[in-house]
Amino acid sequence: MDRVYDFLTELNIDPFQQLAYAQDPAGVAAAAGLGPDEQAALARRELVEVAVGESSGRYERCACIWQP
Repeated sequence: MDRVYDFLTELNIDPFQQLAYAQDPAGVAAAAGLGPDEQAALARRELVEVAVGESSGRYERCACIWQP
């Protein structure tokens, strides 16, 4: 899930990435290395939970809630 976290972080701060995602969500997500399940969750605009800090053994939860 690190890829999802990285992808959503980049999408949040990069207006060019936002524009590209608005025009071609599947293409941008695939280019970011997201797998089919991750892309499907984003396409359904589900609540996405991401484990952060896996390498340190600590887990924190991060959620992205899409607005219509």
